[in-house]
Amino acid sequence: MDQWSDSPPCRGCSSYLAEPYIKCAECGPPPFLLCLQCFTIGFEYKKHQSDHTYEIVTSNFPVLDPTWTAQEEMALLEAVMDCGFGNW
Repeated sequence: MDQWSDSPPCRGCSSYLAEPYIKCAECGPPPFLLCLQCFTIGFEYKKHQSDHTYEIVTSNFPVLDPTWTAQEEMALLEAVMDCGFGNW
């Protein structure tokens, strides 16, 4: 499977986004997403302004176990859903 198949594009440069990336808290829907490079140069487009409030999107943090990231826990849950409990 292509690692970018679920990645949305950056509204500034159209590259596929890799975490962490920025989501404008004032624009949307659809969500206005920027890569870190476009965010740091202050990319603006139509109604989106560089001084808008924003959220940092990442899943690289622990949820249940401090040694696992949210991304890793999601991968485990997807494996259980695909294969069935006890068969993964």
